[in-house]
Amino acid sequence: MAAACTFPSVGFFDASPDGGAGRDAIADALQVEGGSPIADAGIDVRRFEAGADANACDLDEDGYRSKGDACGGLDCDDTDERANPGVDAALTFGAGPPLNGDWDCNGRVEKTYDVNVSCAGLSILSCGGSGFTNDPPCGGEGTLVTCGKLSNGLGLFCGVAAQRRETQGCR
Repeated sequence: MAAACTFPSVGFFDASPDGGAGRDAIADALQVEGGSPIADAGIDVRRFEAGADANACDLDEDGYRSKGDACGGLDCDDTDERANPGVDAALTFGAGPPLNGDWDCNGRVEKTYDVNVSCAGLSILSCGGSGFTNDPPCGGEGTLVTCGKLSNGLGLFCGVAAQRRETQGCR
């Protein structure tokens, strides 16, 4: 008496030497000869395809889609995870084109400290404030001053009350 066993023929459709990027290999493994998906496998093959599309629209994987018609997102630099519409704090990284410090992707560079501040003058109305004496770029250092009344007996003049080296933050 002879017994015979038969098995479905499973076809792997991508025989490339690089392995087919994972997604194709899994999708191929779930196919039987003739192209019908295995319904009871418990794996949603579309999940992998959606993931691949999502990665194409979020290259830096910061959770924000790229700007443009293809992806429809608000991420102004999808190659740098530090730049996205969710940035709410100033960053002290050096910044060049295309962002120049617009880390929050709102179309303008907002610096942490005022620039080109001068503390010299009369203090009849007010004498205060702080900022850089020059205009350092985002991530650049400069002298940060705090203005105050000079102790010249009359208190009529403003001057530098304190100063320190600081890094300009931007968003």
